[in-house]
Amino acid sequence: MPPNPGQPGSEISSTAPLTVLDPAGTPSNLIIRRSDPFQVAMEFELLASGVSQALLGTMEYQVQYFAESIGPGPDVALGSVTRKTVAGQRAYSDTAPAAAVTTRNVPANTLPAGIYRLGAVVSFTIPAAPTPTRLPVTAFADGPTIQIFE
Repeated sequence: MPPNPGQPGSEISSTAPLTVLDPAGTPSNLIIRRSDPFQVAMEFELLASGVSQALLGTMEYQVQYFAESIGPGPDVALGSVTRKTVAGQRAYSDTAPAAAVTTRNVPANTLPAGIYRLGAVVSFTIPAAPTPTRLPVTAFADGPTIQIFE
């Protein structure tokens, strides 16, 4: 769908689903014992026509992760990852160079037993004093459905 008049064009791409990994960084089978920690990560890319090279390395990104219960149960914020963008780096993921990683460790016992749909949102700021400037660039990632069991 074309952007609305007056709205910025697409400056970020996030076509890959959210990734769930075991604590060793291996892709998970999505059935996780409640007492085991796990990791979540999303992949996004800043498009060449969007954010200028001058901003790379000066702005921060924040990836917030969520688990939405399917059926009875709570919706849970799984935490966030905040890092500075890397000059020249446009792609960020669980396998990117260390400074561009989006991986969040989820401690054991964070989620009660149940079925959850995972999601994430990434946003950007320029952390200049005295107040940070929020950029109008955001990406969302829908994750897989996971089962947490006792």
